Amino acid sequence: ADWLFRHGRTTESARKFAEATTVPFEHVALRFLQGDHKAALLEYLLCRFGSCDSDDKVTHALLGVWAVEISLAHLNDLRVVATTQKGRAALDTERARLHELLGHCTDIDIHEPLYHLLQSHGWLDELAFFAEARRDFSTVILHHVSRRDCAGAIQKLGDFQAVGA
Repeated sequence: ADWLFRHGRTTESARKFAEATTVPFEHVALRFLQGDHKAALLEYLLCRFGSCDSDDKVTHALLGVWAVEISLAHLNDLRVVATTQKGRAALDTERARLHELLGHCTDIDIHEPLYHLLQSHGWLDELAFFAEARRDFSTVILHHVSRRDCAGAIQKLGDFQAVGA
């Protein structure tokens, strides 16, 4: 893992560090942060999140929140430079990864901090996506009403009734 990191293969390094349980978590996270390797840090957090025992609720919750926060920071960086088709494709790929991560966080009791992170970073559509995945219909309706999208709010109410919410 260390060799991969030193040779600039940070994403591969992140995967190897996630497998190496003897290397302290803080050491790895700080190493990626100091080098401004957000994508690699996100990969490390996602690997650790995926391998975390779901019975370890505190660790699972912390890794989930940190992964979402780093993902949003990475997305914000990508959004700034997404002026080309390749840049927009990278942004779309990372947005899909965020959606997948949020999907894994629906059953963990961390929705309030995630709502706050998504809102403060300006990813309001992702906030609505997460709220809908959690079946938090009041937040979804509030999202549409705050955007003055009454037709969308009514549509969602109809959708919610159709699924028996």
